[in-house]
Amino acid sequence: MISPQDILQKYWKYNEFRGFQEEAIISCVNNHDTCVFFPTGGGKSVCFQIAGLLKKGVCLVISPLISLMQDQVQALNSKGIKAMYLKGGLSYNETGIIFDNLRNGEFKFLYLSPEKLQNSVLQERIKYLNISMVAVDEAHCISQWGHDFRPAFLEVSVLRDLHPQVPFMALTATATPKVQKDIEEQLKLKNPRVFKSSFKRDNIAIHIKQTDNKWRALLDEANACKSSGIVYVRSRKATVDYTRLLNQNHKSSVAFHGGLRNSERQDILEKWLSGSYKIVVATTAFGMGIDKPDVDMIFHIDLPESLESYYQEIGRAGRNGNMAKAVLTYNQTDFKRLKYQFLDKIPDINAVKQVYRHLMSYLQIAYGEGSGENFGIDLALFCKRYKLDLSLSYEVLKILDKLSVISLEQHYQIFAKIQIIISHEHLFDYLRKYPKYHRFVTMILRNYSGIFDFMTNINFAYLSKYAKISEKQIMIQLKELEEQRIINLKLMQHDLSFKMLQPREDDRGINIHSKNISAYRNQKIKQIEAVVAFIKDGNICYQVKLLEYFGEVAEKPCGICSICTSNSIKNDELSQKEVESKILKILKEERITSADIAKKIDTSSEVIFLVLEKLLEKNEVELTSNNLYKKI
Repeated sequence: MISPQDILQKYWKYNEFRGFQEEAIISCVNNHDTCVFFPTGGGKSVCFQIAGLLKKGVCLVISPLISLMQDQVQALNSKGIKAMYLKGGLSYNETGIIFDNLRNGEFKFLYLSPEKLQNSVLQERIKYLNISMVAVDEAHCISQWGHDFRPAFLEVSVLRDLHPQVPFMALTATATPKVQKDIEEQLKLKNPRVFKSSFKRDNIAIHIKQTDNKWRALLDEANACKSSGIVYVRSRKATVDYTRLLNQNHKSSVAFHGGLRNSERQDILEKWLSGSYKIVVATTAFGMGIDKPDVDMIFHIDLPESLESYYQEIGRAGRNGNMAKAVLTYNQTDFKRLKYQFLDKIPDINAVKQVYRHLMSYLQIAYGEGSGENFGIDLALFCKRYKLDLSLSYEVLKILDKLSVISLEQHYQIFAKIQIIISHEHLFDYLRKYPKYHRFVTMILRNYSGIFDFMTNINFAYLSKYAKISEKQIMIQLKELEEQRIINLKLMQHDLSFKMLQPREDDRGINIHSKNISAYRNQKIKQIEAVVAFIKDGNICYQVKLLEYFGEVAEKPCGICSICTSNSIKNDELSQKEVESKILKILKEERITSADIAKKIDTSSEVIFLVLEKLLEKNEVELTSNNLYKKI
């Protein structure tokens, strides 16, 4: 009989499991509902993948992210394991062929998004499929108390009705006790076996620094970074600005954000993984599903929007077991900025309705129409036309994505509208004469109805993939067809694209989601309050506070975070008195930044900030509007 260890060694080339991996696998193989609450990098995917290989039938994997599904399917296929994910835009016949292959035992894993489960036809096909188990990845998304609640995940429970005897495995890295309980209830799990690894990462030193010079702090950490690092920033512009500064200081860096083309993003990722770039400066679009073992620096320029996302992001460090450092910098204005960027930009139902109505008008989508169509917009131009707040509008689009009203893509794309302006007969005569256009034009005819009658949106990325020609070649062919008066062509460049998942219904379509919009808003407020409390309470070990947030009791302080190291410094009163005297002497002569003070005094920056905070409290020094310290 094949054992879990046999599968692990054969496909993953490891000789033993980590933590509770094997126990979770055996639980599912024995048909028990199973919950796997492992930290980021804890090896969750191995649990359902090995269990799926040991059981007869198809393992159904529900995952919220297309990129994550693609990565896992590619990784399984590279091991010789047949897996696939259900893409968008498949025809009825293509879907039928896929399920025929699944029934014939040609695949062991089928990945699909929770939105797919809202399709009654797909539910009927799944009903007659030999399902071995259901794995619900990123299971916190099913809970309204989770940090990434997606109402479409509530549809996952329909699989319990379709296959009542099939075991479920729910997996997540970021679930508070309240979320864990909600996962069990929403998925209708039956007496689940729960396997929970400690969320503590002994090899990650969390350092939170108040500083008036974030750039200086980043450069210091970049100098200390031995292997590779990730710098998280809030905006696309910041990725470019900080990358330029790092490169000017001879730190091999590259910017990554959602506005890049897919090919550009993949190229950056591959070069970073191979070591061609040492540091990636990225928005939070970067990181999900990435497993680079030697990351020894995570640096946050801005405050995170939740402790769940912060934990996920720092958890990308130290996966090889070596020591790593997670540094978060802030100043007093950051708390105001966090409130402005998030609390003040959390949409209520009226804001959602307003942006949605303007979006439908902007794209000229008729009432009851649009479902299944792809669209692209320049978000800044859209907001300018209707005098909308850019940040608030973007948050609305993210909410519409979570509610499965649209499926949002956040990257640069080229879209085109075309109309064929010759008859069917003349078109086919033309293709016989010029066969180089045959594959491309046939693909268009197959996928876009009405293209002879009116201007129709076409998707470059989709056509490139299925016609097997590059996006650049598509552009060339379209322009040639326009020059030869075969088509009318209008090209558009967009930084944001999406697919309509529901037809336009205006207020009626939004009102049914009012409860979820309100819950989303309330949960966001609580998460931001938790971030502020986490940072402002400078007396308790950061590891201890994180563990408590996720429902775990720490045996003792970590000893390596900035709280623990500063506590050891506090015990040396003589050292502090000496530093205080030196600082006051310097400030008597000049106004100066904390970074310049640190250069003049031979001690750690932690001691400098500790003493400066004390002097501020005692009103012996003050901070000027341009972040210079001066003696009062």
